[in-house]
Amino acid sequence: MHLAYAYGAKEIWIVNVGDIKPMEYPIQFFMDYAWNPDALPAERLPDYTRHWAEQQFGKEHAAEIAEIMTAYTKYNARRKPELLSPETYSLVDYREAETVVADYNALAERAQHIYDAIPPESKDAFYQLVLHPVLACSNLNELYVTVAKNHFMQKKAAQEQTACPKSTGIVQQRLGNFVLLYNIMAGGKWRHMMDQTISVTRTAAAG
Repeated sequence: MHLAYAYGAKEIWIVNVGDIKPMEYPIQFFMDYAWNPDALPAERLPDYTRHWAEQQFGKEHAAEIAEIMTAYTKYNARRKPELLSPETYSLVDYREAETVVADYNALAERAQHIYDAIPPESKDAFYQLVLHPVLACSNLNELYVTVAKNHFMQKKAAQEQTACPKSTGIVQQRLGNFVLLYNIMAGGKWRHMMDQTISVTRTAAAG
């Protein structure tokens, strides 16, 4: 966006918003930045996120919510959720896979703590704007790492004639619970918006 503006694209910007949920925050940023790019230089981006969090949920938890949103987008930039596979992260080098899962799980715990602390009237909005994306991505990364471990251990078990590895069922069930809550909250206002595609289920089942 900054490069487009710097190179003279100042009349019309078009953004693809086919998936409006759960993209409220980045869409809001796009609109605010497009309105006045000079008002949002790179060094002010943390302030923007904190201000957005304060607008939605009040001042008390705004700074930490902003940190969670920033970390969540940073972690997803490692590899977009839709591009994950069991081969994405290494199980044998530098504790890469374990570190990715641990980072997401720690972030999910922070988000859950805030959810538990905020007023009841803010919980639905916080769940769908902050907590659900963090939980879902945390769980999805753990799912693919678990599948990778299963593949690794299946090969080892075949070679050593030992027991088969653990199932992905618990991780899949957790993901189903996240979606179920999303579907019933606020009287079903966002029902089926976060339903999972069959491709993810089949990939998990293959583990």
